[in-house]
Amino acid sequence: MSNMRHVILSAFAGIGLGLFAGGKFIGRQYEKHCELIEKQADRFSETSALMQQWVKVYQSGHNLQDYFKKNNYRKIAVYGMSEIGYMILKELEETEIEVLYCIDKNADNLFAKIDVRRPDEELQPVDAVIVAVIHFYDEVKDALQEKLDCPIISLSDVVWEVS
Repeated sequence: MSNMRHVILSAFAGIGLGLFAGGKFIGRQYEKHCELIEKQADRFSETSALMQQWVKVYQSGHNLQDYFKKNNYRKIAVYGMSEIGYMILKELEETEIEVLYCIDKNADNLFAKIDVRRPDEELQPVDAVIVAVIHFYDEVKDALQEKLDCPIISLSDVVWEVS
């Protein structure tokens, strides 16, 4: 009988240990999921604030061109060809500011009216690069400063400084 008791106790101990380990694993996965959702919410909030400010700038009769002209940036590049990158191109389309090319990690899969290059390709000199991927600005700036000798500017900074 004591052998049977040992088997039953071992089985319960194994089940308990399995439940404990499984619970810890699920708890870690849940925490990671919550962190991801929190990051996405922060990004959405930051993007929303940027877009609201951009609309206010436009409604006050100003635009991105004002910033570039004021800082004497005539030939620029745009980093990040998401919807925001395309909006920058559209706004600067018929202005004195010439977008020479765009930069995007996914350049091979993008279709645009303008040359789109990968960050690891040769990048011709420009007066400035405007970074449309505001959430990764620091990483992008660090990488581009190794390749280009010009200001690397966040779209956020441009939108908040235009007046």
